[in-house]
Amino acid sequence: MKQIKNITILHLNPNNQIKAQLESNYKASYPEAIFEIYDLSEYNIKNCIGCWNCWVKTPGRCVHRDKLSECYFAIINSDICVFSHEVKNGFLSGNSKTCMDRLIPLFHPHIKIVNNEMMHYERYASMPQMHYAYSLAPNEKELAQREINCLEGYFFRCNEHFRAKGMMHQLNADSIISSKDTMTRISPIIPEKMKNMSSPISSSSKIAIYNGSPRSTASNTTLLVEQFKKGLLIEGILEEQIEVHNLSQISKHEEIASKFYDVDYHMFIMPLYVHSMPGIVKHFIDAVESKTSDNKNNISPKVGFFVQSGFKEGYQSFYCRAALETICIHNDWIYSGCGIKGGMEGLRLTPEKANAKIYSAFNQLGSYFAKNGYLSSDILDELIKPVHLTKSLKLAFTLLPNKLIQLYWDSQMKKNKVIEQSYAQPYKK
Repeated sequence: MKQIKNITILHLNPNNQIKAQLESNYKASYPEAIFEIYDLSEYNIKNCIGCWNCWVKTPGRCVHRDKLSECYFAIINSDICVFSHEVKNGFLSGNSKTCMDRLIPLFHPHIKIVNNEMMHYERYASMPQMHYAYSLAPNEKELAQREINCLEGYFFRCNEHFRAKGMMHQLNADSIISSKDTMTRISPIIPEKMKNMSSPISSSSKIAIYNGSPRSTASNTTLLVEQFKKGLLIEGILEEQIEVHNLSQISKHEEIASKFYDVDYHMFIMPLYVHSMPGIVKHFIDAVESKTSDNKNNISPKVGFFVQSGFKEGYQSFYCRAALETICIHNDWIYSGCGIKGGMEGLRLTPEKANAKIYSAFNQLGSYFAKNGYLSSDILDELIKPVHLTKSLKLAFTLLPNKLIQLYWDSQMKKNKVIEQSYAQPYKK
């Protein structure tokens, strides 16, 4: 067994008792180790902006220069890296999720098949053990078992893609409640069967559509938002009934969040980021509960979601779907369904005619939502295909030269004259 010499701890929960307890436990378990400890709990980590500079302009290096960027060197050169996460509203807090998003530079954009799934190539030959401690934010109620299952499934999924060993610990202020390794497969929570809750959108109803892409309007998500909105308009919903919000505009979160319970129907459309919702989406959800905790008026808004990703198979977004449904249950929102679509990376680069099928499906999804107040399971069942990689897709990855499959990313690196540094490891000692 490899000797543990260096341990890095990143604190994202502001609870000082949690910090002290976690450090004490690890120092007792590894008395010979050298510790590097970073307290990010009172610091607003800069959100990933989806620029992909860390892949195509400065390979392996994040564009941001902030307190988290100072931690990359310690993370990569540790034997164990411990992320001490804060849990809010049924999932990681916005700051915790943003921290996970900002690990994207540690991946390489190229794709290969691992265990019959698409995964990114490793940038570093070996990763540290990645440990996750999780504990409730101040003033949060007790974690439900579903929330625990959802969090542990997410941590498993992260380590599966990082090809990293690790542990996960549930903590409270007094002790470590439970510990598990991340090597044992944890399947995503199966969504609850949608209930027949037809509630047509009336002429007096308000609808909010949230663009959850960190790339804002220059994104694939924007195209899907436009097509979903078009479906609403086809059914006679008036333009003035619909509000579209770009969640990349963090400065507007509190203003939008304060009116959340004045809106009848909500639809979040987002890309998959490090196996769940982007940090900006969770930041907004946390802002909703913070700004409206005393102003809910016993209203349960109807909330739907759609997650798109560049991975071909729909299964990649199952852990994210589980988190989104769990958040609805936690906040007493009426869950209106969650759609999934893979293979969307090149949507903006593809001629509109070639996108006609997906655009038509989103028009239909918006139309159905207007007439019923929730997402059509029949349309979602079609969009999610393929759930897993088909034999033909796996064969294509086996037979086609890697450069053909990765043409887009390589062309961007060539354009920026960094193709020779494609697999750079800027944080390796």
